[in-house]
Amino acid sequence: MHPPAGGSASSLMDFLAGIVAIAPALTLALSGTSALPGVLALSGSEPVLGFVDVAIDIHNPNPAIGRQLIEALAPHRPLFIEEPMPVERVDTLAQIVDGSTATIAAGERWMGKYVFFDALSRGLLSVVQPDIAHAGGITETKKIAIMAEAAYAKLAIHCPLSPMALAASIQVDACTPNFLVQEHNEVNDSRPVGGPHGGKTVI
Repeated sequence: MHPPAGGSASSLMDFLAGIVAIAPALTLALSGTSALPGVLALSGSEPVLGFVDVAIDIHNPNPAIGRQLIEALAPHRPLFIEEPMPVERVDTLAQIVDGSTATIAAGERWMGKYVFFDALSRGLLSVVQPDIAHAGGITETKKIAIMAEAAYAKLAIHCPLSPMALAASIQVDACTPNFLVQEHNEVNDSRPVGGPHGGKTVI
């Protein structure tokens, strides 16, 4: 992995630290409205969250429930509300977010730039979430980021798949002016028991 253009390895580490410190996101998976009271209590509780931005991950297959959750969560101003619709249906996304002022994010399971263009050209997304391993690699993801910038949308690359995918994602982040936050899931990381990295996440 190369350091950002014009920078050093230490500046790359500063960049990585900034991803964690500036906009950490709490992701909640909701299966129905029964979880809503707890989500609202959490998203509106400043003493608990402090400065931490909260992103709500709905992954909802039911458009009616998605719209209800958006309406309930919007007053709490989360960092974004993620995928409140069936993943295949941009037209359904249009119905769900119609009239809402919430920050909507989607795209982690979309393949290629054309579906992103469809959603962005309709003004449906405030945040795009391409996965570099799904969307078509570094070049295609960068094209999506540029389209998002022209539509006043931010970039939050989805990345739970591997350290290599994370390294590639960070390269795109580093040269993207509309970068918002880099998602990372520790599922493929390791935590050594001993040695100089004992207890630390190694990617």
